[in-house]
Amino acid sequence: MKTMSLKEVRIAKQRLWDELESLQEKRKRIATVKVLPGENARDFIDVTADALTREIDICIENLVAAGNAVRCGEMGVKGEPGGEDVASCRERVALLRKEAELCKEMGAQTPKAREAESLGGSGTQLVSVVTYDIKTYDVRAERLRGEIDSLSMRIAQMELGTMVEMQS
Repeated sequence: MKTMSLKEVRIAKQRLWDELESLQEKRKRIATVKVLPGENARDFIDVTADALTREIDICIENLVAAGNAVRCGEMGVKGEPGGEDVASCRERVALLRKEAELCKEMGAQTPKAREAESLGGSGTQLVSVVTYDIKTYDVRAERLRGEIDSLSMRIAQMELGTMVEMQS
């Protein structure tokens, strides 16, 4: 565990947001590649969608932890590492919803599609080829939706069990 000022954590959290968006955008870019018939699409990418997905998962966990640290710092309390409070669960749900939506799109892709675009007027048509296992992302989207539902139920239980004092 590293001790940082609240300002440093806010800056780190913004960097994590930027990194998450960058990773998701890169995964989207390399997910489908246009190639000539017979070419291997994987020859045209430098990283796999699966490797980027693993980095995305780590980034989501780090974002939730940073959000928890910011909230604890703002309230002047020491948070416990990995502590699950309502706000942390809500943040995780929001991040997972976006990831589930992106994975659902990836899971609905067509493995190969001919494009009307031809190469230099030669009449050779390019083929758009998916560079990842479509079923893996369809299953991941379903798993994430299940996790979101579970977290939503946990949030509801925590909210029902949390008593607060209000000044009348």
